[in-house]
Amino acid sequence: MRRDTGSLTRTSRGAFAVLLLMVVGLAVPSIALAEGQPVDEGIHTSDRFTPAQGCACHAEFVSQWGMSLHSQASFNPTFEAKLDEAEPATRELIEDFCRSCHGPVAYMTGELGMAAEDMTGASADSIGCSFCHQVTGTDEPIANLSQRVEADGVYRGGLDDPQAPHPARTSEFHRSAEFCGGCHNVNHPVNGLALEATYTEWLNSPQAEEGITCQDCHMSEAPGVVGPTPGRVAAMGPEREEIHRMTFWGAHVERGNADAAVQMLRAAATLTVEVPDVLAEGPGEGVVQVTNSGAGHYLPTGLTDVRQMWLEVLVVDAQGTETEIARQAFGTVFKDAEGQYPAQIWDAVAVQSDIRVPPMESVPVTFTASLPEGAESGTIVARLKYTSITDKLAEAAGRENPVTLMSEISQPIYASPEAKQAAERVDGGLMGIDTGTLAMALGALVAVVAAAIGILVLRKRKSAGA
Repeated sequence: MRRDTGSLTRTSRGAFAVLLLMVVGLAVPSIALAEGQPVDEGIHTSDRFTPAQGCACHAEFVSQWGMSLHSQASFNPTFEAKLDEAEPATRELIEDFCRSCHGPVAYMTGELGMAAEDMTGASADSIGCSFCHQVTGTDEPIANLSQRVEADGVYRGGLDDPQAPHPARTSEFHRSAEFCGGCHNVNHPVNGLALEATYTEWLNSPQAEEGITCQDCHMSEAPGVVGPTPGRVAAMGPEREEIHRMTFWGAHVERGNADAAVQMLRAAATLTVEVPDVLAEGPGEGVVQVTNSGAGHYLPTGLTDVRQMWLEVLVVDAQGTETEIARQAFGTVFKDAEGQYPAQIWDAVAVQSDIRVPPMESVPVTFTASLPEGAESGTIVARLKYTSITDKLAEAAGRENPVTLMSEISQPIYASPEAKQAAERVDGGLMGIDTGTLAMALGALVAVVAAAIGILVLRKRKSAGA
């Protein structure tokens, strides 16, 4: 099995990617080569890695990890279905490259691609505890499993004073976004094209400038909570003021922790709408601003030709009938060497289009608002929706593909000033009653109800006496 495809070696591929980063002017942090070995095929045996279920002192963390996609990365039908989209010869070339990030311990022990029951130890953990906690740093460029590992049984983490019955060491690297970037930046192994750039997106974000890292959002106490919070890292360990959990919150609704994914998605984006509320002169021009208000990377991110995010703008009449008047898809479209698009990631040589929302920025979507013929009023409704994968991929994987409503906003529109005034009178009718009058009305209603109950009780007693 080979990690690299095509004719590029690991060294030449790295040199090519560095050149690519210099050309496009991306800021790359200065990360010195760490101790340990680059992740490579067959360099270790399974006894160098402890299976997650062997980390009994950290049972709560193991449980959190078990609900995350890190624990499912090597063995899930969506991943297999994506690989199956490739022609057999292409799949043979790309499979090890893809699987090595999804199962780094299996790659290092030479067990990549085996069935889980045939693997030994931590190889079956996909991305498990003893891989991440024996990482010592990263090579540059930060991409394509660039982490370096020292499989020496010393477990590294972000605690200042680790207290454990096993060898442990403080690691500033584990607090950094670069720790995550080695897997969450993926460049094409032959031509260097950025296929996934979540780390680079963060690197150029306002969150990075503020010192908010991947861990602060994706390893927090609850979805939408930012930063470490008090807790224990082990059952018998001391209470600490700040810890990160092994929750790894993400946006995969079709598998993993669906409720948490929905909460993350709903915390990521906001909508505003501007449109004339009176259309006396005919159709009016409007705009919806889609703002990335909560994510430290683009929306969507990751494999952005698979993630599906879109805005739909509707006009809804008084009977609730919806008519779509605008739609905008957000994502990346790749093209191949012949200029054909959309292209699969393994055939991609360039980006045909990339319409996404950068961190703390907005993308406008324009529309023309009009009312159905004869209607005096209606409502403009804008909905931002998301699915983790395409419907085609979900069908191939035999999975449900639920649609998540990330954000919604509405605004009424009217055919004339008179129609608006009439609607406001209706809407404001109850609000126009002063509190004293409202209290008197409620008091009278209570008295009537009480009298009616009394009459019923009296009749029952008379019937019983008869």
